[in-house]
Amino acid sequence: MIPPSLRSVSTRIGVYRARTANRAICRVMAEYGGRCIDVLHAFNGPAGTQDAYRKGLLNLEDCCYPSAKGQQAMAEMLFETGLAPVR
Repeated sequence: MIPPSLRSVSTRIGVYRARTANRAICRVMAEYGGRCIDVLHAFNGPAGTQDAYRKGLLNLEDCCYPSAKGQQAMAEMLFETGLAPVR
């Protein structure tokens, strides 16, 4: 459990790490003609700080993996990127 005095700091670090990873992944995906979805903002809101667990998009039982609802949301986002074949 993160003490209340450190929650703001840990949230900012988490958002920074997620944004950095997302940028790197999406850059490589684009380089190879792949597609990328923005799960950080879809799950955690525009600032990336909302609680995806509370929304039911992540599963606490298996640590930090998407729940069935989260998997469905990601599938819909991928579907929205288009159905043209990926090279």
